[in-house]
Amino acid sequence: LLPIVALWTLLPDSIAISSHYFTEYISTILFKLPFSRSLETEADTVGLEMVARACYDPRQASVFWRKMERLAEDEQIEWLSTHPSHKTRYETLDGLMPKAFSILTRYCSRSDPGPHAPRRN
Repeated sequence: LLPIVALWTLLPDSIAISSHYFTEYISTILFKLPFSRSLETEADTVGLEMVARACYDPRQASVFWRKMERLAEDEQIEWLSTHPSHKTRYETLDGLMPKAFSILTRYCSRSDPGPHAPRRN
């Protein structure tokens, strides 16, 4: 708070406004967005675990994000976004599949979702 007060006190209004906007923008990029992306990744992880505990095919989560990537009109720069890219999401989910299948085995009567839920890319 003290640097902001000093900024507004010492600089002319137009420069203070521009400086304040610039520092807020940089702060968002460096501190807020990465935290938000990590929360989204955590939500994807917990969601995949819930899907496996409910005895649904966890592979479909990855399929969903692959489809979202194909349907996306334009790709955003990930480090300027509040969410991970679709590619990052499905790669993360693919890496979590062994854990999801161990949960599926523990909570469900079958470890393989079977032919009724094929993986489609």
